[in-house]
Amino acid sequence: MSDSLPPVQLLTELLLQQGPDAVFGKAFLEIRDLARRFSLFFSLHQLHNRQALVALHKAGIKFALQEPAPSGSELGPLNLPFLEVLSEFSPRLLHPDKKLLVDKCKVMHIKKHNPNYTYKMKESKLAVTTQEGDLGVIVDSCLKTSTQCAAAGKKANRMLGIIRKGIDNKTENILLPLYKSMVRPHLEYCVQMWSPHCKKDLLELEKVQKRATKMMRGVERLPYEERFIRLGLFSLEKRRLRGDMTEVYKIMTGAEKVNQEVLFTPSPNTRTRGHQMK
Repeated sequence: MSDSLPPVQLLTELLLQQGPDAVFGKAFLEIRDLARRFSLFFSLHQLHNRQALVALHKAGIKFALQEPAPSGSELGPLNLPFLEVLSEFSPRLLHPDKKLLVDKCKVMHIKKHNPNYTYKMKESKLAVTTQEGDLGVIVDSCLKTSTQCAAAGKKANRMLGIIRKGIDNKTENILLPLYKSMVRPHLEYCVQMWSPHCKKDLLELEKVQKRATKMMRGVERLPYEERFIRLGLFSLEKRRLRGDMTEVYKIMTGAEKVNQEVLFTPSPNTRTRGHQMK
């Protein structure tokens, strides 16, 4: 949704000036009235404007949920009141499109002491879910990574089983490139988002690499630590740590266009032996 759309622009300015309490004021009612009048343009040719109206609702829902709640607040996302503004356009939707939008929208209540409010889109209640997958990553209401780790391990083990059954020559020269290109990517896909911290999740992922190296002829009888040293591999935990350190270096040196002050607090200690980044 373009920020130049009058209701979006006005609501954004209102929330910045008055905060979440702005929804109880006269100005918010005026924005809703403006949206209602603006929606009349879509009622002239409903079939012609059908795709534009559906796109407006999809982008509007995304806009309403994109800003997180202020730290320590029990309220929902900062832009959540925009759903009330968006509801002024909903009567212009055709019935099949209404059902499609409602079915695609779900609510996930985060944190243990969440008040678990019920959300509606017009008269239809939005379904409640405890976990949701998007772009191959599973997020649950407890913000734990166990479900995603189990799913990643299952995919990797499935691919490892296909390789074990389909390849007779299980030498290092054959299996190692296959493991690196077809199995390990499942264990490291978007891992910056769901990097595990529980011991059982760490072992769940490491168990896949342990199984893969044990399949390779000539090293299968060696202890796991000796196997991956012999094969020139690192443990998955060390690879994740190395990736994090590489990303920090890119941010601190300006290679990544990220605001450093938001992520890091510089140490007041200036004794760095001639290197300002130490």
